[in-house]
Amino acid sequence: HLIIIVEIDFQMQRQVRTFDFSDQLDIDFLKEVYEGDMEYAADIFEIFLDTFDEEYDKLKASIQSEDCLAIRAQAHKMKPTFSMVGLTDITEQFKALESAADKDELSKALELHQHIDSTLKDKIPLIIDQRKQLLVHLKTS
Repeated sequence: HLIIIVEIDFQMQRQVRTFDFSDQLDIDFLKEVYEGDMEYAADIFEIFLDTFDEEYDKLKASIQSEDCLAIRAQAHKMKPTFSMVGLTDITEQFKALESAADKDELSKALELHQHIDSTLKDKIPLIIDQRKQLLVHLKTS
């Protein structure tokens, strides 16, 4: 009887599909953080997308008002959220933005924000797509 149970269990484990994150994301980081828990990953991607627009609008307002203190604070607040969705490169850009604002280097901060802004135009749709794919994966696994 034990042999049959083990064989059934083995067959069930083989049917569990792993989720493949986009190679445009930091896959190694995502695997390490989520350790295969795709429900947790889907939740974090959803939280990121639910809060992104409001938080990014605050950063843009700080940029427009050329308020280095506010830029630094908002960059600091947003910085870790990008890593959680596999955009570790943007986390690094936010570190640089925070540092420039902290040193009152407004022109550098503005330049960094322009670069971040153009990068995000490509990356946010990718995150939206990854969230959709995660939800499909969870429904079909």
